[in-house]
Amino acid sequence: MSDHHATLSPSSLPALDKCPQFKSGPVGEAAEEGTRQHQQLSMLYDGLDPESNGTPPTLWAWQWVQDNMNGHTLKNEYRLSLLRDFEEVTFGTADFIGYDNLGRLTAIDYKSGQQRDYYYQLVTYALAAMQKYGDRECRIVTLYGKTETAHNFVIQMEDAENAVFGLLDRLAAGGPSRLCDYCSWCENNGSCDATAPAITAVATAYPDEPLDIKDIETWHASEITDPVQMAKVYEVACAVEKWADSAKHHIKQKAIEGVDIPGYRLRAGAKKRTIDEGMIQQAFEVSGLTDAEFLACCSVAVGKIQKAIGAKEDMKGKALKDEVNRRLESVIYLKENAPSLVREKRK
Repeated sequence: MSDHHATLSPSSLPALDKCPQFKSGPVGEAAEEGTRQHQQLSMLYDGLDPESNGTPPTLWAWQWVQDNMNGHTLKNEYRLSLLRDFEEVTFGTADFIGYDNLGRLTAIDYKSGQQRDYYYQLVTYALAAMQKYGDRECRIVTLYGKTETAHNFVIQMEDAENAVFGLLDRLAAGGPSRLCDYCSWCENNGSCDATAPAITAVATAYPDEPLDIKDIETWHASEITDPVQMAKVYEVACAVEKWADSAKHHIKQKAIEGVDIPGYRLRAGAKKRTIDEGMIQQAFEVSGLTDAEFLACCSVAVGKIQKAIGAKEDMKGKALKDEVNRRLESVIYLKENAPSLVREKRK
């Protein structure tokens, strides 16, 4: 096998478990950010300056590794080869591997994004590690930099073999495309046997005026070159997006009300540290920062300034807006947002 990418890489196994026809699409911004953070971890492992080569998520992860692992056994970006009947069936790279402070073989995987089900990827690393080190069990740790949380479990070699080899056997037997959480990351999204019928059903049933889709040549957006076809597919995409947003909103509301949605559970939203407007002065006083340093950490809402001036000076409407623009002319600038594609008015 090539050292670049395995045919069935461990990182693709969670998606392939959900849909055997999954094919990873183009790399997005989230994946690029993940690569950047993994590079930071490698630099920290190599002893480079943390302040210059780390960010809060990676500094937290590296500190966890230092606190919990035996540094004499620790390896970073370590290639693990999984064998079956003495043949390599896949390989991957463990972010960290070695023995923890209790002497347990431990494979560590760092994730920069949301918490998801990475079971098959992690168990594949664990099985390959057990084969490499000769241990019969392995501790698997997932470090989530975004939330600074660590999840871990221990698996025995026999259980890992049953899970991983069982999945590989199912994939070898093939199977139809299935709608799943990974559709948005799949190269076949919109054109496979699972998503295309679903799109067709929504496009012809959900809008007030069913869309005419019989002339659409392909649902694979990257293959469309005809502007007329682009317009038709874009209209369908907007309709499907509107339906999807509505469906998710109403079903989540039912879950909040206590309805049990099979296969799903409510998870509390991430908590974001914030300072109440009434506590800003106190925050400045205890921060230890200078006026300039503190102000550099703040953002100003022009709309709130306008509202405050209007209340203080009994002004409103166009006169208020013009006065605010006049006073703040030297500091206001117009921040340009990304363009949006909107439908022209029908004649």
